[in-house]
Amino acid sequence: MFRALSLMAAGLLAAGAMYAAPVSAADTQNAPDIPYTRFKLPNGMTVVVHEDHKAPIVAVSVWYHVGSAYEPKGKTGFAHLFEHLMFQGSENHKDEYFRPFELAGATDQNGTTWLDRTNYFETVPTTALDMALWMESDRMGHLLGAIGKKELDEQRGVVQNEKRQGENQPYGRVMEDIQANAFPANHPYHHDTIGSMADLNAASLGDVKQWFRDYYGAANTTLVLAGDITPAVAKKKAMAYFGDIGPGPSVPRPQAWAAPRKSSVTGHMTDNVAQTRIYREWNVPALGTSDAVMLDLAANVLGGGKTSRLYQRLVYKDKLADSVSVNQMSFELAGMFMLQVDVKKGIDPAKVKAAIADEFKRFLADGPTADELARAKASYQADTVRSLEKVGGFGGKAVTLAQGQVYQGNPGAWKVDYERTMAATPAQVTAAADQWLGRGDYTLTVTPGKVDANDAASMAGRKAVNGRPHDVSSKVAGYQAQGDGVDRSHGVPEVSQFPDLSFPKLQHGKLDNGIEVVLAERHAIPVVQMQLLFDAGYAADQGRPLGTSSFTMSMLDEGTDKLDSVQIAQRKERLGARIGTGCNLDYCSASLNALDAKLEPSLALFADIVRHPAFRDADVARLRGQWLAGIAQEKSQPIGLALRTLPPLLYGQGNAYAIPFTGSGTEASIKALQVADMRRFMADYVRPDNVKILVAGDTRLAKVIPQLNAVFGDWKAPAGAVPTKNIAHVDYPAKPHVYLMDRPGAQQSLILAGLVAPSTQADDNLDIRTMNGAFGGSFTSRLNMNLREDKHWAYGAFSFLRDAVGQRPFLMYAPVQTDKTSQSVSEILKEANAVIGPKPLTHAEIQKIKDGDVRGMPGQYETTSAVLGAINGIEQYHRPDDYVQTLKARIDAQSDQAVQQAADQVIHPDHLTWVIIGDLSKIEKPIRALNLGQVQVIDADGHPVK
Repeated sequence: MFRALSLMAAGLLAAGAMYAAPVSAADTQNAPDIPYTRFKLPNGMTVVVHEDHKAPIVAVSVWYHVGSAYEPKGKTGFAHLFEHLMFQGSENHKDEYFRPFELAGATDQNGTTWLDRTNYFETVPTTALDMALWMESDRMGHLLGAIGKKELDEQRGVVQNEKRQGENQPYGRVMEDIQANAFPANHPYHHDTIGSMADLNAASLGDVKQWFRDYYGAANTTLVLAGDITPAVAKKKAMAYFGDIGPGPSVPRPQAWAAPRKSSVTGHMTDNVAQTRIYREWNVPALGTSDAVMLDLAANVLGGGKTSRLYQRLVYKDKLADSVSVNQMSFELAGMFMLQVDVKKGIDPAKVKAAIADEFKRFLADGPTADELARAKASYQADTVRSLEKVGGFGGKAVTLAQGQVYQGNPGAWKVDYERTMAATPAQVTAAADQWLGRGDYTLTVTPGKVDANDAASMAGRKAVNGRPHDVSSKVAGYQAQGDGVDRSHGVPEVSQFPDLSFPKLQHGKLDNGIEVVLAERHAIPVVQMQLLFDAGYAADQGRPLGTSSFTMSMLDEGTDKLDSVQIAQRKERLGARIGTGCNLDYCSASLNALDAKLEPSLALFADIVRHPAFRDADVARLRGQWLAGIAQEKSQPIGLALRTLPPLLYGQGNAYAIPFTGSGTEASIKALQVADMRRFMADYVRPDNVKILVAGDTRLAKVIPQLNAVFGDWKAPAGAVPTKNIAHVDYPAKPHVYLMDRPGAQQSLILAGLVAPSTQADDNLDIRTMNGAFGGSFTSRLNMNLREDKHWAYGAFSFLRDAVGQRPFLMYAPVQTDKTSQSVSEILKEANAVIGPKPLTHAEIQKIKDGDVRGMPGQYETTSAVLGAINGIEQYHRPDDYVQTLKARIDAQSDQAVQQAADQVIHPDHLTWVIIGDLSKIEKPIRALNLGQVQVIDADGHPVK
């Protein structure tokens, strides 16, 4: 459960247009849509239904119209704390809330709290909808009897560790500071959502129960059902499960209050960060206003990517910054227009601020050009089309409908913003920017240094006062409960039937030069996705400067023989296309996501990027500087440090996998990397006899093969064979080793323990996967239930496997509060010893993972991206074409004995390599006292310190 806000981008303009066109009748007629039916139950609960029958799944989204903006002084963090308590079970289900959903194969399940709302969501097989609605309604109508001091203390500890985990990250205290300084003390947004430690400690059982009574009534709730359902069925089920729940009291609503500043204010913070970062924030109008839409477009033009004004000025021209971004965040009461700049090492921040001010002055005077606005709209159009594929999760259609209903009383509110975006002119954008960005702002400069305890203390003590409320009643006059509701005496409804998975049959073709093409058709939205898959990866760096593979692939869209990097970015924007490159341990790829109507010009650009990279000196120098800054950022993050340090310790010097698993290499290797190295990598691996083209989406084989032939069919392989990678076998270390890294002042310690495990291609891969799910790979797994739910020492504790052609890493991961570091290590070791000793996996634990994996497949493969990912796995690990279609039968056939044998094969506590990062002044002595094995303190590069 964590805080998130999903805002749907909207806009439509023909790709390639060079001017900001007004809305035409054709545009309006062909506009994207999310049809819905809306009705209210007698108790005031609003229900919104959207039909989408492409997959046998339903997204369930329950939004309560209350967030941290409703918290009075002394009770900050209550909305979020209560969100956690809602997962503790209910009066008729006295168990972890997630269990029935795991058994039913739910996907995209979570809960989040934000300024103005708290939401809970899951996507379930259609046959499991009754179970999901029973569970949601039981915690809405029958919760208080299940909450006691034990449950409160448990989740209080979990939330406090979530806060510690966030603040332990670089720049992790920034938003708390910005909200406290951007908004007046009596503004509902003055404090952050997670709250202060003091207020969380002070929360009583009576307090949290009163929060439930005040805000969790039916009339303050919106239920959205999107997917394989009809309005008639939805109405019947909503009435049955929620109809007997009371409306709750009236809820006073804070008024919209942008609270613009009249003057500018500055602040400063030191933090454990790699480079100086500048933030500027302006208070702007709320969601649903015309000006908010215009400011969205302004943000895109000012800082939306390589082509933006500030990126061009600060990164390309003046070379003052490594990255720039501008975002507009719209909420119910106000918005925040936010600039973020990472200052190049050695550059005076004052120079950066002056350049920023100069560009803002120019923009406020002249506004965007017609071409800038046209490109912004084209990108919005493509993103809007893409957003229509997914029904649930963090950003699906259910979220869009719920957000409109809760904040504006209109599930289709997104379309109003869409039409405003369509009709926006440069003059309108300029006027909105001048009104809201031409006045006071808050500037925060974060510099590397010791965490300032005084800053943290002052923020912890900030006030929270609801401002400017006016009473909007959510109470339903004269309401009488509609019957007794469903019979809850028999517990959660059993889910006994599950829909079959519909996965497209893979089709095969070849280009004129022999390149293999694999296609899976998906026609839900007019988008085609493809991936060029090269057998290379980080493992191909062996014998080359580390990071060569990733750096080279990242250079592809930095310029071709005919286009520079800005021209490439502009063409992508006009086409609404997404082009990306990257690598994993064993493969590198280039990917394209394009509108079907623009596929041919998108393919032409894509092929030019892959086949004709220029590797210009200026571009290499710019990317090198950004890359080195990225490595420094990795070293300032606990998980980044661990993933850089542990693999060389696991695999040993000389192994192809003994590299930072970020793939970024080292400072020395990147500084030494030359254009000749990149060209040699291209000649060795990025070639037509070492690639497969994977395609998924709205096309057919007979159509896409000629399109691909036109741009890749004449591609000829260079002389010489593709090099063979050397992925050597690794033995376990003779005894455990513990490596400690110092992070002075850290609120948490990060624990990472690892072993090498069999390849993803191993015959027992499914058994290993199921074992990991039960041991540490799911919410109700042993590790998480121990350290999070039982001990509440961590926000989460898990184990995971990273896919690899060679021996892959099996890792156990837990960020824990500092004073429980050694105890947490003991608990992880206890669980590891138990699962291969006195407490083997039970049938119930194994069956839960098997059931969830099988029953979750319809939701798992809902999107085109997921289908393409499945094809990728089939090709990387040499699986049969029907791998997905036959997966259910193979999972069902797994025996408990085989899964337990996988645990015995993979988990070897006496050979673990531990990397623990934290404040050594507090954790080193207790860890040494555990006598796990040899203990060595190392630095950020893995070198011994003492």
